[in-house]
Amino acid sequence: MRTDKYAPVGRMDWLDYLRLLCAVMVMLDHFALVGLDPRVSNGITSYGLLTEIARFGNIALFVFFLMSGLVITLVAQSQSAASFVTHRASRVYPTFLLCLTITTLLAPFGPARFAVTLPQYLANLTIHPMAFGYRFVDASYWTLPVEIAFYAAVVVVIMAGWIRHLQAVVAAWVLLQLACALFFPNLPLFGYLYAFFAAGAVFALLYQRRNEWLNYGLLAISFLLCQRCVFVVAGQASFDPWIGGMAITLVFALFLFMRGRQVDLPWARRIGSLTYPLYLLHFHVGLTLMSWWVSEANKWVMLVGIMLALIALSVLIDDVIEFRGRRLWSRFFRATIARPFAWAEARRVTRSPV
Repeated sequence: MRTDKYAPVGRMDWLDYLRLLCAVMVMLDHFALVGLDPRVSNGITSYGLLTEIARFGNIALFVFFLMSGLVITLVAQSQSAASFVTHRASRVYPTFLLCLTITTLLAPFGPARFAVTLPQYLANLTIHPMAFGYRFVDASYWTLPVEIAFYAAVVVVIMAGWIRHLQAVVAAWVLLQLACALFFPNLPLFGYLYAFFAAGAVFALLYQRRNEWLNYGLLAISFLLCQRCVFVVAGQASFDPWIGGMAITLVFALFLFMRGRQVDLPWARRIGSLTYPLYLLHFHVGLTLMSWWVSEANKWVMLVGIMLALIALSVLIDDVIEFRGRRLWSRFFRATIARPFAWAEARRVTRSPV
């Protein structure tokens, strides 16, 4: 199945601005809510309405997953498995390695619970330290294995040649999620959080004007599964599930409204790109800075100042690692982790009948 017979989807600058909004929301969750913990905050009190708004930080994470499902589904259709692995590894790992190291080096100077041991650091180099019995160096890193599981599934789809039958793959994925909802809610790729990735994949097909009525039906199923996830997480994160559900409804409405609309926004690529190092750095580094400097008298100024400082640091890291070092990392990962995929794909081509 070739993708060129479907409607082309241009670059979506609005997604980059939405990424930044979600990143700010996650920072507020951690600084204006988690930052009130007496072990971090030096006894500061609530930020009032801002703290109540910050309780909905998990909604921003869900939107990140939704955007990932949309963008990766579109990108994967035009790439080989080797190319996909190269690009994803180049984007994810170098920035992760630097931010992990910065966070680890800062750990001895932060709150006691942030202490990092050498074995823990080494386990975190795998991105999935829990598999080795160690906790994440930064609590925010828990989303990375979730994302990478989705990337791995995409690689399997490409390698198996199922990308030519993407509509069937996405439909089966959504229906299997529905089937697993009651009995296997935490199953990788089919549990709660992956409903957002699947919804993003359905949006990608809708943006390409594929099988519209079928995909509207799949989107309705994914929407209900996403709402279910919101209500489950609300009980753990202490936010109002009805408000959270309304927020997700508005996000789905936004994605539908923006279908087929092209909006050129300034600095979009840079803005979207800096949110990755910002996400990796903000929790541990930000709360450490709060423990040093924030008091009841200066808490508002420091909240804004720390957030702006982290954004500035993220711009610098992203410029060096992602934009200036992109070719270097691509060459490295193409010659290493992506090579087995290139070899397998080359063998498949040579064995194909002429």
